[in-house]
Amino acid sequence: CAIASKDVLTLTWWPLARDCSYYTLSLSVVALFFKGITPQEIHWWEALILFLMYFGYVFLMKHSESLRLWVDARLGTTVEPLDKKNSAEEAEEKLNVT
Repeated sequence: CAIASKDVLTLTWWPLARDCSYYTLSLSVVALFFKGITPQEIHWWEALILFLMYFGYVFLMKHSESLRLWVDARLGTTVEPLDKKNSAEEAEEKLNVT
């Protein structure tokens, strides 16, 4: 995405935190199934739960922006929607400072 982008991309903490949190949850569930509940096996119902967790991730991605705003409100941070044109111009100005 970044290679093909014509504008400067502004990155925030949110995508990394969101994806790492869900990845950690998913690996924890796999470990619980594989080592705890049914050692050395994954049964069909465990696979079904893991498969449904994938759709949970898709749902999370669909509602990512509203979830980010909710998390920001709980953390007490204020985040305004990005104006792509202005943020790109600001980033270019920062890079061109000599």
